[in-house]
Amino acid sequence: ETEANDIPGIEQLKNFDLALISVRRRLLKPEDLQVVREFVAARKPILGIRTASHAWCLRDMPPPAGRAAWPEWDRQVFGGNYSNHYANDLKTTMFPVVGEGGNGPHPILTGIPVEPFVAGGSLYATSPLAQGASVLMKGEIEGKPVEPAAWTFRRADGGQSFYTSLGHRKDFENPVFCRLLVNALHWAAVGKVPSEIHQSASKDMSSYWSPIQVPGYWEDVGGPSLKEYDGVAWYRCVIRVPDTWRGTDLNLRLGAGDNNQLQVFWQG
Repeated sequence: ETEANDIPGIEQLKNFDLALISVRRRLLKPEDLQVVREFVAARKPILGIRTASHAWCLRDMPPPAGRAAWPEWDRQVFGGNYSNHYANDLKTTMFPVVGEGGNGPHPILTGIPVEPFVAGGSLYATSPLAQGASVLMKGEIEGKPVEPAAWTFRRADGGQSFYTSLGHRKDFENPVFCRLLVNALHWAAVGKVPSEIHQSASKDMSSYWSPIQVPGYWEDVGGPSLKEYDGVAWYRCVIRVPDTWRGTDLNLRLGAGDNNQLQVFWQG
């Protein structure tokens, strides 16, 4: 049985080139948190949204026995300074920061309108940021101090990070936020952002994809939508082939029963 603080499969992080963090106050086992620390130390790019600023610690409390915390994570990895958030019923206006210092817009702001928009959730108090942070977007509540809401950060280890306090579930209904996040992924992964982003599927179709634990039966791990389902399903995953296998013949074995018919597509 999985404990609420555990993240199954986190050991696979060592095989990844980029991490997108979207968790809140998870107190991992020491060996699991060490996997995260080693990923950071490897100077790999890290993206964080919303509660990722306080991903691995409690508020003013030590971790319980057998669990580890990283209270400096926000400052060290994102260059942030999260202290709290404003009330949920206060309107937060977001606006991109364009041309400060005469350098023009950051690549992550490609395709982002200059017009302000309303955030889906509460405004985080994140200032002051650490040296090495470059603000891309700010948030404002009338009568309150303006707060950084999205920025990049050059870490002390030399790696690059991106963080935004956006990421409330309602923000994902806003195409501006979605474009910002996709831009940040391109920037972190390949160092450049395409001028246009084309979706491979409609919004309605892509919303049907959801994570599932394998191996397992749909009735147990598929959630309510698959509880009574009996039919065809599509799975998709990324397979990373070690460099030592390069040039060799590979076989894929599928554990299909007598009543199952399977088709496999590579690279789409």
